[in-house]
Amino acid sequence: MLERLADQTYYCFLDRYSGYNQIVVDPEDQEKTAFTCPFGVFAYRNMPFGLSLLGHASFYRRFIKDFSMIARPLSNLLNKDTIFCFNDSCMKAFETLKARLTSAPIITAPDWTLDFELMCDASDYAVGAVLGQRRTKIFHAIHYTSKVLNEAQINYATTEKE
Repeated sequence: MLERLADQTYYCFLDRYSGYNQIVVDPEDQEKTAFTCPFGVFAYRNMPFGLSLLGHASFYRRFIKDFSMIARPLSNLLNKDTIFCFNDSCMKAFETLKARLTSAPIITAPDWTLDFELMCDASDYAVGAVLGQRRTKIFHAIHYTSKVLNEAQINYATTEKE
């Protein structure tokens, strides 16, 4: 590595100590990182340095409907002894996640005076659920969750998956 750097004019590096939380998010884009919790609405002012695409997207999985099913082609690339092949299905998953991460989520804060509804769904390889409430007969999502099933869980009956 030193031989490759010997002829260079500039050396740039960013280590974890000095670089962590030092890259500022443009104020106009901070709303895209906003999330709601019982204490209020928060948004990143600095980039969460060190997260990969799936790590970052997984943090926001509660806002992305069917996250596990969308991210499955990308998650499969991380399996042990898997050849890295970024094919069309991976590109489609990447573009879908990118679009979902950069658009405003259609979720609402909970109204503690109303009843909650939990809806579950299972496919052959993933399960998902949405927590929400009905206001004037219209369902409003509060939280999404999903999980890719492992090899043993794939064999479960549909009723066990849900």
